[in-house]
Amino acid sequence: MEYLQKKLDGLHRNADVFIIKTKDNRFIVSIPQIHWSTELNVLDEFEQKVNHLIHSLNFHMYDGDCKSLAHTISELTISKEM
Repeated sequence: MEYLQKKLDGLHRNADVFIIKTKDNRFIVSIPQIHWSTELNVLDEFEQKVNHLIHSLNFHMYDGDCKSLAHTISELTISKEM
């Protein structure tokens, strides 16, 4: 299992974003500060990941830029660090 932690400013404040890549080609993404997590399939298309994240984040967040945060998280799932 691979693990990545980044600090993002998508909530207009720093938030820890934890991304775990599992051996069965899934990403588990969580932002504990807003009590949020979701699961993504590694093989999903980029826009599919972004849309899933936007819908999930909109459900949990009342402030911040969900679209920007969703794009940033999706970019992290294709980064060379993972």
